[in-house]
Order: sequence, then C-alpha cells, then structure tokens
Amino acid sequence: MCDVTCGNGKVVKQRKCDSPAPKHGGAACPGDNVEVTNCKMANCPANTANSSAFGYGTEYKSVSSAW
Repeated sequence: MCDVTCGNGKVVKQRKCDSPAPKHGGAACPGDNVEVTNCKMANCPANTANSSAFGYGTEYKSVSSAW
C-alpha cells in the first residue's frame, strides 16, 4: 500500500525468514529482507484553506506487507 494519499510515495515490503526458520546450519532465505518501490497516487488537489500545515501528500500510514 502506498504511503501517501496523493502524489508520489513509496511501498515498503518486509519479510522474515521464519516460516520455517533455517535449522541445523541451513542458509537464510535468499534475497533482500526489505523491498522498496515507488508508487504514484492521483495528483494532489490545489492548495485550499483546508490544507494541512504540511500540505497534501504528506499523510503517512503505517504499512506492513509480506511476500
């Protein structure tokens, strides 16, 4: 899920190598544990009197994804 409600943002995916965890000296899961990709939401509306102090596109959400 994109971390902004409008404009450009990022999608962060994290994983753990624990299902099942490596045993008896086995290797950890190959590849990166974190993957970051860009995302583009709809354009932000023009500034209005109701704009937040930080402007549009800065509303961040806690995102947790697995792959």
